[in-house]
Amino acid sequence: MVGSCLLHKRQRELAGLSAAHNGNQPNYIANLVISDHPYHSARTRWLTAALIDLQQQLMPLIRYQGVRKAALLARPLLASSSTDRAEPNRTGLTTETTALPLDWHSVVLPLINQHLQALPKLRIAVHTPQSLSL
Repeated sequence: MVGSCLLHKRQRELAGLSAAHNGNQPNYIANLVISDHPYHSARTRWLTAALIDLQQQLMPLIRYQGVRKAALLARPLLASSSTDRAEPNRTGLTTETTALPLDWHSVVLPLINQHLQALPKLRIAVHTPQSLSL
């Protein structure tokens, strides 16, 4: 459902080319469902609900599994550029007439700080594209 977090435990490869013993591979992968369709923009209430769901799912992992590090890929949360807004989507409408993407600096980053800063002993690295100036 929109506004939820799908948290998957990743299976470790013990043999073969994809085996990694250096600890760089994630144990869990979270997918925030913040849009009802890939061509639709995220909404603040869906992002807020997904972050709350992520926080509730991470709390037992921090307490009982010893999870201390998390990485957040910010590419899906970023506002698209002005050239992307002028392209028509599958319905033939331009995205200028539909809801605009959420702004990283004024909406997304404050929501992430608000909902994930209360997690104890967890270090969160936010990975952003080089084109985004922070």
